[in-house]
Amino acid sequence: MQEKGGVTLYSSEWSIMECLWERSPLTIVGVWHAVKGKTGWSKSTVNTLLGRMLKKGLIRYEDGAKQRNIILAFAAMRSRLRRQSPYYTAHIRVASV
Repeated sequence: MQEKGGVTLYSSEWSIMECLWERSPLTIVGVWHAVKGKTGWSKSTVNTLLGRMLKKGLIRYEDGAKQRNIILAFAAMRSRLRRQSPYYTAHIRVASV
């Protein structure tokens, strides 16, 4: 879901973004392994969330030698959010599901 002037991140998408900030690049299976203990999500749930995040422009895929890696489209976003909280509030809204 996109809003005028920003993007809505649901808490589930935020969990995946935090995982990618810590461990990027990861494959779909890598993301699933990283979040399944905490969330209990199935691999298909993670794949669905990644698809939504791709459409929002939050992640991108990068072809590796043997696999497709998931990369954050805005790798510097986390540090920017911490430094500029008004930017965060004005442009990204975290919503719970």
